[in-house]
Amino acid sequence: MVSDMRLRPLAMALCATSSLLAAGMASAQAVSGYLVDSSGNPVRSGFGSCLRTGSWSAAQPGIGCDASPDRVVLLPDPDGKVGAVVVRSAAGEKVLDTAYAGAEVVKGGAITPRQESAEGVQARYGSVLGATPPRPVSFVVNFATGSAAELTPESAPVIAAIKAELSKRPAPEITVIGHTDRVGKLEGNDELSKRRAEAVRDILSGDGIKAASMEVAGRGEREPVVATADEVAEARNRRVEISIR
Repeated sequence: MVSDMRLRPLAMALCATSSLLAAGMASAQAVSGYLVDSSGNPVRSGFGSCLRTGSWSAAQPGIGCDASPDRVVLLPDPDGKVGAVVVRSAAGEKVLDTAYAGAEVVKGGAITPRQESAEGVQARYGSVLGATPPRPVSFVVNFATGSAAELTPESAPVIAAIKAELSKRPAPEITVIGHTDRVGKLEGNDELSKRRAEAVRDILSGDGIKAASMEVAGRGEREPVVATADEVAEARNRRVEISIR
């Protein structure tokens, strides 16, 4: 079994236990719930697991086949980037760092590298992948100096992109966080940042966006993306961050 698996950023690993399928073969006979060949050796699938017959039961000791291997496949991110995963067992470790690289860990800890393909992963795990919820995404819109309502011209296409993303999700959860630069008093900026977040919320809900939840908060000037001295105007800090999951 896999005793330790460490994921690095931007990596997505798909782990599954291989299924065992019984199949009729002219040269095979059923012995103790497994198919064996004319030499008495177990008949194995292309993934190394023994083929069981209908008479197999968990109470029967296997012939070296009573545990199917653990399989790990490294999938690329939607943008094509690939991270890495370390598959580690008592017998050693294997680093997977290319798209669709795979490994199987059998009883005893032996690790066998297996290169998969996009087509093979889809054929084998399509139903699992199809049930995976969309990844969280984040957007940022900016505001004019001192305003809780006037978005910068560059923010208009971002709002359109947010609406497009929300239209693809049946019950999104949305977090809207407002921020300010350091012009003005701390208390006033707290209120301003909250009103900016509420303005974005109203834009989204006004277009009929139905969310499972929509949380709104203001952080004032406490979390700048660009550090400045007090009373320095910085357009990049006058923002609202929208997270969707």
